[in-house]
Amino acid sequence: MSWTMIIQHNACHRWATLNCFRNIARHDQSFEDLIDVKECGTVSAEFAPCIQKEIADQIFYDCCKLYVESKCHELCRYETNRDVAQSLLLETFHKKKCSLDSISSILYCASQNRDNRLCCKQFGLTSPKSGISRRCLQMCDPYRLDILTLRKDYFVCLSNWDIIMYCHHGGLRY
Repeated sequence: MSWTMIIQHNACHRWATLNCFRNIARHDQSFEDLIDVKECGTVSAEFAPCIQKEIADQIFYDCCKLYVESKCHELCRYETNRDVAQSLLLETFHKKKCSLDSISSILYCASQNRDNRLCCKQFGLTSPKSGISRRCLQMCDPYRLDILTLRKDYFVCLSNWDIIMYCHHGGLRY
């Protein structure tokens, strides 16, 4: 099997070839007992991730190594703790370690080319009460909705980085 530099829908990355859940499950049928494959990542399971955080973070990071400037790699993990996510963003951008132009590539790697808008809607990313713009949904499907530059009206979306990362993690499949 040859690997390309293009992220492909439903494809495991080079690092994950031997560690990807699909391959593990082939060798260890008891693995499927650990997680309800049909329910994970769905509305009924509140978009609970199908893939362990450590493995998901490694896949995310490997993608970032290919497509994102190295100063931004700190953001290449599925950080779902609100306080940690906020300080990570502030430190990374405030100290000008990472350019805001990299957000698009980071989100692309986080989503693995999947549309996670349903999850983002479910967790209130378009709620009029919260004052969050529907524009934030673009961060939940960055491939199809193409965020090339981050405008000021996207900054409110960054305050919900934890939700965006949770939804992208929940959208991963093996």
